[in-house]
Amino acid sequence: MSLHLLLLLIPFTVLAVQYSYIIVRAGAEVTLPCVNLRDDHVNCEATDWLFSDSLVNLFVNRQLDRSEISKSKADRLRLAANCFLVIREVTAEDAGHYTCRQYGQTAQQYEDHLFTVSVVNVTEQKRTDEVTLSCSLSPSGTCREVKWLFMNMDVTENNKDLKTSQSSCSATVSFSKSHFDHQMKNYSSLTCKVDDERTSSRKQRDDNRY
Repeated sequence: MSLHLLLLLIPFTVLAVQYSYIIVRAGAEVTLPCVNLRDDHVNCEATDWLFSDSLVNLFVNRQLDRSEISKSKADRLRLAANCFLVIREVTAEDAGHYTCRQYGQTAQQYEDHLFTVSVVNVTEQKRTDEVTLSCSLSPSGTCREVKWLFMNMDVTENNKDLKTSQSSCSATVSFSKSHFDHQMKNYSSLTCKVDDERTSSRKQRDDNRY
């Protein structure tokens, strides 16, 4: 019991905290750098990666910890040079908070670099003579506005060719296939604009059909 109480009384010193915010499209690859890496941390032996507010272990002493994350997520993670965390084929499951923690001379001294990763997901649904594109941002609590643009301009309500609807974290745009076939080149300029609480980014479809 005395040992347990002693451990609780040991002070933890946070040497520094830095924040970064990243928006990435689903299916892409993202690299999270651990900035200002100490010279004696080149082998990542004193650098850990953690996920979410509950600080779930991802990498500890260069080793991937699979005990608290799904297999699908674990299979998409790797530790690159300089202790960078690489997430490939990003999904909504990867949205959230990441911490790169560098320990000092003792385990009770550490420096944190915090990342908030938001994921933009764009989907397509085809009906008989209509195409609907949906764009959404995860986690939903981080967004201010999601909307579709046509040729970098808002789609107005009186646009007879494009119909849009939106909420705070998602938006759709619909148009007829026949009109799309007639105006194919123009629809390459359809863009989903995402504004979150800290930054904004435009995510355009990878193919050039819309």
